[in-house]
Amino acid sequence: MNTRTTELNRILEIIGRIAEITADGDFIYRGEPEHYEQVSSSLWRECQKEIGTEEFDIEAIQARSKILQRLDTRNTKHNGGINMKTEVVQDPNENAIQRFTKLIMEKPSFARPYNYRGVAYGNIGEIDRAIEDFNTAIRRRENYAEAYSNRGSAYRIKGDYDRAITDCNTAIRLDPDLPVAYNNRGIVYKLKGETDRAIEDYNTAIKLDPNFAYGYYNRGIVYHERDEFDRAIKDYTKAIELRPNLVHPHNNRGNAYSQKGEYQRAIEDYNAAIQLKPDLVEAYYSRGMAFLHLQEWEKAKSDLTNARNMQEHIITENFGKDYKNVADFEQKHSVKLPEDIAALLTSPT
Repeated sequence: MNTRTTELNRILEIIGRIAEITADGDFIYRGEPEHYEQVSSSLWRECQKEIGTEEFDIEAIQARSKILQRLDTRNTKHNGGINMKTEVVQDPNENAIQRFTKLIMEKPSFARPYNYRGVAYGNIGEIDRAIEDFNTAIRRRENYAEAYSNRGSAYRIKGDYDRAITDCNTAIRLDPDLPVAYNNRGIVYKLKGETDRAIEDYNTAIKLDPNFAYGYYNRGIVYHERDEFDRAIKDYTKAIELRPNLVHPHNNRGNAYSQKGEYQRAIEDYNAAIQLKPDLVEAYYSRGMAFLHLQEWEKAKSDLTNARNMQEHIITENFGKDYKNVADFEQKHSVKLPEDIAALLTSPT
């Protein structure tokens, strides 16, 4: 079992224990003042009205907060989908589903277990079941801002942007200081092409929680797509500082460096992305192209071959978006490609 899997299992175990102990009481201890910056502000606001005397380890509070953000940026591709699947026999989300199903059977009137189970369903792609759980959570607690925000994320994944925005609006009305709701709405606005409104929402999320990595990351995507590469790199860098184990900020920053012609820096980022996620096919393709620009032919061939073996048509599909053909590439970059690499760029076999 790898380190990330071990950490995730520990997080889910902690979440389950907290849920079983606190149920709908929300007895969460925030910690000493020196730890405030480590605790999700949305989690603290959510729980501050019903603080009890139970004291929980600061890492447990952080862990609960992080796992609840998992649905917020799922399946955004260039926007950085977060895939929780691992190579263990049972996906950690399945463990979470079992734990919260047990809790629901014991305490069916409580809202939170439905919300938590909905997040786990969303993480494994069972979006309709996730929505069912968020619906139930909202029926159990009509002012449950987090559940509305999560359901908005699920609707967004299904492509129902109007419902997604409606749910995010409701979450914000119920809790105007909930960063993830602004982040979720910003993603929808970006997908609808309303990038100014998206940036406005990401700005608000970051203002509410300066340690909210997803806000920086998603804002970086908008800047990136506007070809504002320096701004994008700055936001990706902040996201990496806050959450160094997130894969896609590394990959996207590598793309931005490539587009600026800083191929060595791009390669360093692709290296980091591949180390975090060895099956990230687009990182192999992009690193191969960076090596191509540096005329490091053998490394380029190795990466492009790996990318093609992982996804048969990735080279021709992506290369064709940027260049008409090999001759076009050679003319634009004043280079003559080796025959074997030229063949690799034009044929999937």
